Amino acid sequence: AANQIVDSFDATVYRSAKYVVQTTHSTDYQTIEILVMHNGTDVYITRYGLMYTNTELASFTASKSGNSIRLLATPANTNTSFKFTRTVVQA
Repeated sequence: AANQIVDSFDATVYRSAKYVVQTTHSTDYQTIEILVMHNGTDVYITRYGLMYTNTELASFTASKSGNSIRLLATPANTNTSFKFTRTVVQA
């Protein structure tokens, strides 16, 4: 399904986050770095450093819902898994 929540953080505490996301489907892998930032109303995202073994496995967006900033993924296949590291910076 589109726009699956990979992670979220509290917008009242943190202004920005950096993610390294590893996506896996069967024996295919993808890694990407993502920066997310907000101004209290709008959410900004940049994606870079995309690497994959065979085909791109997921695309990423970000949104605000209440006081949460959410990192969202749209996988290309079912049974796709996500692992990530996150570094956050306080507001």
